[in-house]
Amino acid sequence: MKKLANGGRRVGLSAGFTLIELLVVIAIIAVLIALLLPAVQQAREAARRTQCKNNLKQLGLALHNYVDNFNILPHQGQAPPCTADQGSALVKLLPYFDQAPLFNGIDFSNAAVTSVHAQVVGGKPVREYLMPMLQCPSDNYTPASNAAGFNGSNYAISIGASFMDSAGACPAYDHSTFSAAAGYAFYGYSNDMNQISGPFSYLSAASRLRDITDGLSNTILMGEIRPHCGTEEWRIYPSNWASPSPFYYATTAPINFQTCPGEGLGNDGTPSRNCNSRNSYNTGSGFKSRHVGGAHFVLGDGTVRFLSENIDLPTYHRLGDRRDGQVVGEF
Repeated sequence: MKKLANGGRRVGLSAGFTLIELLVVIAIIAVLIALLLPAVQQAREAARRTQCKNNLKQLGLALHNYVDNFNILPHQGQAPPCTADQGSALVKLLPYFDQAPLFNGIDFSNAAVTSVHAQVVGGKPVREYLMPMLQCPSDNYTPASNAAGFNGSNYAISIGASFMDSAGACPAYDHSTFSAAAGYAFYGYSNDMNQISGPFSYLSAASRLRDITDGLSNTILMGEIRPHCGTEEWRIYPSNWASPSPFYYATTAPINFQTCPGEGLGNDGTPSRNCNSRNSYNTGSGFKSRHVGGAHFVLGDGTVRFLSENIDLPTYHRLGDRRDGQVVGEF
């Protein structure tokens, strides 16, 4: 018998993967990636949510520092006619979140001629400054979402459980549990805080902490918003974080009520308005976020709480009203 030239070893295929083995490996890798990506996205959202919460925490501290100096919460600086204003409450807080140079460049005595948000400081109007402290990284709001291209804020002060007349678009959420009481102003539009449900008014008035008789830990001061999902003030008029006109957000409608065009039932109100229209003055002016299940709020004691979008609505109304005298209970 003839011996093999290689010493008896058979010559086979070179070591490696067959086509089937290669396809199996690729399929396994694809499955692992499919399992890994949601975990990565969840980790990123958790980081964004933490940053968002921290922003509100800093704003809560800024509010209390302001009160320490002036014994009252910062007012909106809005007074008829709407063309003249002293800037939003956020403008007054600038020195308390490391924006003192911008604040010092504003001429408040000139606001009757040139509104604060339109004044040029450091070579550009105040409204064109992007404030990282006012941006929640989870939201997809950009200046392009605003009709005028100005920078917005993902955080707003609360006018409480106010009348939010939707002009027939969504009557189910026009009224809260307590705002039906005589003397409450529509949209918080009054300088008389006796007519205002929450700690702030739409106009140039605000509460002292002693006026929050329901307790600081039971009253909402600020919360998350999504500007391009809100009212006409954000979409049509030259509104921005420094202008008081868009900031009449209330605790009347449910948290995260769908009004964002292209998301769920949200729409832009064309051809007609309904509860899911962003220019419905009650649901569009409700607090909302892109966080799953709810939104962050700053309470009167400076703490930040994540409130579920499924919170009992009367409880949410009570948290918005600073002096209804009702027991809040667990939330």
